[in-house]
Amino acid sequence: MFQLTPRRQLFVDRQVQGALLVRIAAYWCFSVLAVCLITLCVQAITYPNRPFLEYFAFSEFFVQYGPLILTSAILVPLIMFDVVAVSNRFVGPLLRMRRSMRNLAAGEPVEPIHFREKDYWQEVAQEFNLVVARVQELERELAEARGERSPEDEVVARKPAVAGR
Repeated sequence: MFQLTPRRQLFVDRQVQGALLVRIAAYWCFSVLAVCLITLCVQAITYPNRPFLEYFAFSEFFVQYGPLILTSAILVPLIMFDVVAVSNRFVGPLLRMRRSMRNLAAGEPVEPIHFREKDYWQEVAQEFNLVVARVQELERELAEARGERSPEDEVVARKPAVAGR
């Protein structure tokens, strides 16, 4: 089987993974804001005779709910790290596919692609490999029909011969 090394970088595609992290941070901010507004509404309903400005006594709010907000703020970076790690399992394969498709479109030889064991879209890699094999077969047939060497033959011809083989 193919031995693939673990990823050496945390961010494989900064644009996609950065967008995911920005969304997580925004969701956290909106959820804290929503909790604050709901708490304010509950206080207004529970204590209807209080002066309006007393509902905004944030010192009282943070004494009651500060530990929960602090805990959630500590958890957000852990969640973000996990999202980046999981997103590597689909962003990495897409990056590999893009490189291979770019090489295929440029007429360069393309090796079959293999993803890491836990990566998503293993079937896509298998189907891509079938497409590459078909394209290479058609290129070989076309080269034979023209009486030329195929791109694969050119690569084999460029490789140095190994003694003893």
